[in-house]
Amino acid sequence: MPLKLDLCTEADMPRAFEIISLAFGHIHAYVEAVWPEHDTPSGRAAGAERLLIAKQTQPWTHLCKVTDTDTGEMVGFAKWDVYDGVVPEVPTSMPEKYYKDDDAKKYAEYIWGEFTRRRWESVRESGGNLVSLDITSVDPKHHRRGAGSLFMQYGTAIADKLGVEAVVEASRMGRYLYENFGFQILEDVLIPNPPKQQGQQEQFIHWMRRPARSYVASNEPAN
Repeated sequence: MPLKLDLCTEADMPRAFEIISLAFGHIHAYVEAVWPEHDTPSGRAAGAERLLIAKQTQPWTHLCKVTDTDTGEMVGFAKWDVYDGVVPEVPTSMPEKYYKDDDAKKYAEYIWGEFTRRRWESVRESGGNLVSLDITSVDPKHHRRGAGSLFMQYGTAIADKLGVEAVVEASRMGRYLYENFGFQILEDVLIPNPPKQQGQQEQFIHWMRRPARSYVASNEPAN
């Protein structure tokens, strides 16, 4: 059952977010806070809507899918941000409608800000000459088939073509895939919870960077 990487269409957003929800489950504080109730129909509809907004409003965003060519099923989803000289304005607030109350909204803003802070610093310091892996996810039913490697080949080929570094906030499990593609751990980060969330799970990340390399070949699909 061969796999193929393509860029997502707008119609792919519901399945893309379903894969995020299935892949991360309930063991990541960041996912739980930023995408509340992501395993419910309403939570998944909201997540799909937010992915669609990103696709429509962020020209640096590459939303990618891996599909089983025999069944047509999307088995993986990834979001690469290719800034290509653009330094976007960093969002400071989350849309109110996605959160049950102000406390939930403020916590999502806090953990998103801490999670992505090093990324935005790198974007600014590089003048937007950077590639960032925002998220990669594979349906657990399709692990160990090579979807993750296809996503990595895509993004690292773009970074090499542009001659820029790439960065990622990695989970404990994801770091091994990223290391296979040249990413190196710069910092281990445990994001502390604010007082109102004390006792809840905390978010751990490996802050990783891949040095700039010379371009060899690209796995980038045609637009």
